[in-house]
Amino acid sequence: MSRVSIDHVSKRYPGHGPRDAPVLAIEDLSFEIADREFCSIIGHSGCGKTTLLNMLAGFEPPSAGRILVNDRAVGRPSWARSMVFQDYALFPWLTVAQNIAFGLEMKKVPADERRAIVERQVRLVGLAGFEQRYPHQLSGGMKQRVSIARALSVDPEVLLMDEPFAALDAQNRSLMQQEMGRLLAQADAAARKTMVLVTHSIEEAVLLSDRIVVLSSRPGRLREIVSVDLPRPRDEDDPGFIALRRRLRRLIDEEAGAAPAG
Repeated sequence: MSRVSIDHVSKRYPGHGPRDAPVLAIEDLSFEIADREFCSIIGHSGCGKTTLLNMLAGFEPPSAGRILVNDRAVGRPSWARSMVFQDYALFPWLTVAQNIAFGLEMKKVPADERRAIVERQVRLVGLAGFEQRYPHQLSGGMKQRVSIARALSVDPEVLLMDEPFAALDAQNRSLMQQEMGRLLAQADAAARKTMVLVTHSIEEAVLLSDRIVVLSSRPGRLREIVSVDLPRPRDEDDPGFIALRRRLRRLIDEEAGAAPAG
């Protein structure tokens, strides 16, 4: 079980000096993410999406409220909550296989088991044949596949993704979205992870999510939770997809118009 509870969470950052007012990034935010659900978080720029993800990862604490995974409070960063970053964060001196195995080595997983896990993850993300390549020999999309495989290899309870495809060009971004959709469509219920994606892309959220959490403009509050009842793999030309995209765009545009200056 990997249920996530956001319970009346607020996050306030102090000002940088005596004349700087504190910044309230998130205010009284509550919602739940079900076990093995893919949940995207979208909202106007500056609404606290990445702040929420960082608190989920344990990189920083809430100022008020609680974040729970399986009814246990999130504390320090843990293997139970793996993060996929926008900038890949690969070790340039390690091969694809070595990068994927890095977390397993830190967990002291036996060598034979490590090799089996790496082989399985390499096949899962479509990198068979590239195991001995170094990051500088890979395209941006392939680097992000390595990053995803590394995060999955440690068998986390929750996979957190912070704009994982934003740094890619349009073609590679579309390819990675399709690949992630393929993985979600093919995974059986037992193999699915609870996944939380922060993204600025409405299309990406609709392509991948079971539910989409829409935050208000800063301070981030819960605006709406939208269910995505479309079969996978999803077609952007499907009338249901188009209608959902329009609904979410309207919500975001309304919040952008209400956002304070600065």
